[in-house]
Amino acid sequence: MLLMDERHGRETASHFDIPHLGLIGVLIDAKANRHIEAIQPHLDALQREAGFWISDDLYRRVLRDEGEFQ
Repeated sequence: MLLMDERHGRETASHFDIPHLGLIGVLIDAKANRHIEAIQPHLDALQREAGFWISDDLYRRVLRDEGEFQ
């Protein structure tokens, strides 16, 4: 499993049929496996402290899909 959030790298991994997962996928998996209670605090901290970029639409969709409404 390749952990990668860079678009070109994900596209290359897909081309070679390498399973890959981005950071948001890791957070979703961590919540599903009860390692974290909520995704929003982690996304917010990543944006604030690490400059992690996520579109507003994706941010809202992830929180909606995971039952975390703003």
